[in-house]
Amino acid sequence: MPPKINYDLCNNCGICIFECGQDVYVYAHDRERVAAVNARECYECFQCQVKCPRKAITVLVPAGNIEDSRQNTRI
Repeated sequence: MPPKINYDLCNNCGICIFECGQDVYVYAHDRERVAAVNARECYECFQCQVKCPRKAITVLVPAGNIEDSRQNTRI
């Protein structure tokens, strides 16, 4: 499932853009907002969620994929 950005918390710092190895995130709307435009490319490594200083990103994992996702985590 795609990551979700809570725009009430997000300050558009761009850390998620640089941490994501799958290019899920980009600056959109003339750099006014970070957006998960390639959300289907997310392989649930959780790096964006872990590194976000504002805790604005939540990576949603389908219930059946929780164990598979934990094996991909590089914390």
